[in-house]
Amino acid sequence: MFLVAEQDYEITSASLELFSRTREDIVCWGVRIIAKHRGGVDGMSRWNPAIIADVLLETGPGRMAHWYDIAGTTIEWEEPNEDPRALFEVFETAAIYNCKCRILPRPR
Repeated sequence: MFLVAEQDYEITSASLELFSRTREDIVCWGVRIIAKHRGGVDGMSRWNPAIIADVLLETGPGRMAHWYDIAGTTIEWEEPNEDPRALFEVFETAAIYNCKCRILPRPR
């Protein structure tokens, strides 16, 4: 669930993306999360907010045997730099400079 300006948004899709930077011997974990409003008729009910992070976490090769080993990881940052780690999108894109998130396993 997203909570934006005291409005609830339901997550409609979430994907974990991987790529490797072989020269640096690093595995990069990215995430894309898209949501929709849970109901209502106000102007915000048409929003479809998204969080996009191309490199949310970096690990060394072989550190995690399976993609679900990332569950339980807490990621946080405070970065006042020009190249943000994550973006928040609705109608425009805004940088997420201060964040704390935890990746939880989803019961089957």
